Amino acid sequence: SFVGTPSKKIKLNDSSMSSSLEELDLKSLNKFSRQNAALGAETTAKLIKMKVLIVGLRGVGMETAKNLALQGAGAMTLIDTAVVVAKDVGVNFFLRESDIGRVRSEVVAPRLRELNPLCTVAIASALNDTVILNHSAIVITSALPLSELIEINEVCRKHSIPFFYAFTGGVCVNIFVDHGSNHVIHDPDGEKPIQKLISDITPLNSEECLVRYETPEGQIAMAINGGSFEISEVVGIESINNKIYPISHDYKEPVKTVRIPFRYSTELGHQYRFGGVMTEKKVPISYPMKSLAELLKNPGQLVSTDLLTFSEYQQHLAFFATLKFAESNKNKLPAANSKQEAAAVVQIAKDLLASKLVDVEGLEVDDAFVQKYALHAAVELQAMAAFVGGVLAQEVVKVTGKFTPIPGFFHFAAMEALPDEEEGTEVKDVAPRDSPQDELAAVYGWQFVQQLGDLRYFMVGCGALGCEFMKNFALNGVCCGPEGKLFVTDADRIELSNLTRQFLFREHNVGQPKSRAAAAMAQQMNPKFNVEAMELFVGAKSEDVFNDDFWGRLSGVCNALDNMEARIYVDTQCVKYEKSLLE
Repeated sequence: SFVGTPSKKIKLNDSSMSSSLEELDLKSLNKFSRQNAALGAETTAKLIKMKVLIVGLRGVGMETAKNLALQGAGAMTLIDTAVVVAKDVGVNFFLRESDIGRVRSEVVAPRLRELNPLCTVAIASALNDTVILNHSAIVITSALPLSELIEINEVCRKHSIPFFYAFTGGVCVNIFVDHGSNHVIHDPDGEKPIQKLISDITPLNSEECLVRYETPEGQIAMAINGGSFEISEVVGIESINNKIYPISHDYKEPVKTVRIPFRYSTELGHQYRFGGVMTEKKVPISYPMKSLAELLKNPGQLVSTDLLTFSEYQQHLAFFATLKFAESNKNKLPAANSKQEAAAVVQIAKDLLASKLVDVEGLEVDDAFVQKYALHAAVELQAMAAFVGGVLAQEVVKVTGKFTPIPGFFHFAAMEALPDEEEGTEVKDVAPRDSPQDELAAVYGWQFVQQLGDLRYFMVGCGALGCEFMKNFALNGVCCGPEGKLFVTDADRIELSNLTRQFLFREHNVGQPKSRAAAAMAQQMNPKFNVEAMELFVGAKSEDVFNDDFWGRLSGVCNALDNMEARIYVDTQCVKYEKSLLE
């Protein structure tokens, strides 16, 4: 076992899942209509059968659970026995200051159920083999000891259970994905099948021929370098038709050509005359993945997220060193803003390289980067949690075989978002005040938090993006000060299909104005949130309301729009009144 003893609260079984499936009536199909258009009904059906275990319910864990519930996950089990403290309220949108002192999982479970009544939400008090084997995917967002993470990953690999781990500290993000050694991808990109028109076929050797192609009129011209394609309608080589071939392209060969494994022979009567269509076929692809233990030592080719300093491998080293620090300090991460403990992490990073526990050719420790990473490793910023929760939930969706997974580790750092380091500008007022904004202040200082509170912002649109923005504003204390205010306008009303993307809305809100329903929910998250909701279009016809005085008193504007006409108008107004625009 890993943590504690088995829980008696788990109530997941096939009957509860089948009852959920039976409830997929026309109303439910309408609710997921837009998702089905993007992902396909087959993927949604697989999600409905999925049982996901989520360990850790601060910012990242709750964002991941929310996104999975909205996308139709059939069942989730939540594990987090820690009690709510003030700083949790600033990163977890389901927690209130009145919840302080209560167990996190017990507080959020009933509120998560409201997002999707078809999703069975259970609570477990411990993480062990029995719990793990009862699920189809495991998501860990709490800082478990490294040895336990490796052990859990091995259990998951043994039983072909996808394993996901996320760690966020300050402005840095680390995600690990392992679908096991037997993962199969059914659709690597989710795009419509590519079609090409064949213009010529010539022999290359006794086993292959070269196919020249053109792009059909009206389609984007793009080269193809791999995949499987069916060939049809070729005149002169009828035996090549109605078969699927793996294609390849060598950079030395002419553009708009591919090789296929077909024996072209005039002795067999082959003589290309004209015609032919190549149609992409999405055939299952084996995609074996490596274990956490193996990729910690050498992560292989990492996803590029930093094209300026190429810091991904440096961040990998800093992440590993931070977990090793915690392992030798009773699972405590380096204290926020402790230069002494950050220096200890730097030394551990050097030891990891010297001992070959991290074995990446040419990698040397960047002391400054690792120190920056360690200074805020114990800080979970809400904005980063929202980002990570989106990425992590999308990776869980890929359990279905839709899309290509992250190949192991994903490291992302927004070091440019840290305060200026010039001499005399260091952030000093960072001590916690038992406040929901403690962690934001740990990085940016309390003066910055106060400045956010006194902003006067205008948000145009309150759909899927707008709900997320409003939630982020409320949790970070934006427009929550004595001088602050958020003006939000959206003329639309809530439809049933909105509920799978716009999480501030519930079924009882259907038919209500989006801006007013979202504002009411956001104010539950933070009663200090000053928001004025309107139902007006933004344009020339509403300039009697959005007049010179209105624009002149704003700190800035945030667009959450889905049409270009309104975007261009808002952009024009921002230029006119010299206001910043977040788009």
